[in-house]
Amino acid sequence: MGEGKAQISLRVRQDLRREMEEFADKERHKLGNVGEVLLEWAWVQLQAALTESQSTSAFSYVMTCGTLTENMKSSGVRAAQFLTVVGAGHP
Repeated sequence: MGEGKAQISLRVRQDLRREMEEFADKERHKLGNVGEVLLEWAWVQLQAALTESQSTSAFSYVMTCGTLTENMKSSGVRAAQFLTVVGAGHP
């Protein structure tokens, strides 16, 4: 019998959600299935990168290998957005 699944809730930018929905439609899958596969893949990549870097903190690893920018939302709340460093040799 398969492993049980648990539901989680995530906040993403609206344009990211639209892009993911379009991708899911094109691939004839549901957004939840695409999100599940993407999250599991990203988790494996992060674990491998942390093992390789011997970093003790995932957040500090992402901060070192990527760029964290802050944008001011119209509501006045700061929103953090991770940007990938292209060509840096990191997964």
